[in-house]
Amino acid sequence: MIKFITSIFLIFILSCNFKNNLLEEYATLDFHKGDIWSLDFSPNNKHLVSGSADSKIVIWDINLKDKIKVFEEFYRAVYSVKYSNSGDFIVASSYDGLVKIIRLNENKVDTYKEHLLAVNNIDIHKSDKFVVSSGSDDRIKVWSTRNLKTFFDFQANNNIKIKVKHVKFSPDGYKVFYANTDGTLKIFNLKQDKIEKILDLKSGIISSIDFSPDSKEFACSFSDKKIRIYDSVTLKEKKSFLAHNWNVVQVKYSNNGKYIASISHDMKLNLWNRNGELLYSISPNLKNA
Repeated sequence: MIKFITSIFLIFILSCNFKNNLLEEYATLDFHKGDIWSLDFSPNNKHLVSGSADSKIVIWDINLKDKIKVFEEFYRAVYSVKYSNSGDFIVASSYDGLVKIIRLNENKVDTYKEHLLAVNNIDIHKSDKFVVSSGSDDRIKVWSTRNLKTFFDFQANNNIKIKVKHVKFSPDGYKVFYANTDGTLKIFNLKQDKIEKILDLKSGIISSIDFSPDSKEFACSFSDKKIRIYDSVTLKEKKSFLAHNWNVVQVKYSNNGKYIASISHDMKLNLWNRNGELLYSISPNLKNA
């Protein structure tokens, strides 16, 4: 259910229009036979890639509102999909412990096989040269998109009961932020090859992290129903506000940096300004969930 709600959140943020200062549905895309667990838009916003529990990856044309290509590269559920910053390739991870690089211009697929268990989350470096992947094997790996060589491989936590919920490159590309189920946010310094900082936020499970487009701050969503904003340099909390009536599943900045969106198990999609003031609250149709 969490992954399905997350997909609804992303489709809401990225495929809704502002018209007369109101949010309006743009399209409904229907193909997958299972829950859609991850979505991402191409850099030019013309295409959308989706990954599903049906093990399929689909690229959609937003203007035509139809699929243009289907990839059946996995045997098990696709957990995460992400476009490169150049738009030349897509990275996808799955329950079967694999990460695939779909090279769109070369009509080629490479497979990274270094995780022993499901790969839950991925992020692509701003240069497109590296991927960070986190798995149920409690390993976080940073590796090359060119030759699939692993540069960093470290244990995320010393307790097998603690799981990584989200992993993210810092805006400067030199650090990896990862959020855990024990309420800690850890920062791995790639230059120094070590964990630089452990923040015990003591506010429940951290479900997601997102940096603002100007890189000055980042937002975290929590199981205590709140969103917290932190300064990217000092790591000090700037703002905290109650966002939902249940745990917040994911938080994301808009591309222009003016808005913050969130979704929760209370089945609501909320849109906020940067000051934490609620602008919209919408309950999507979840009859098929």
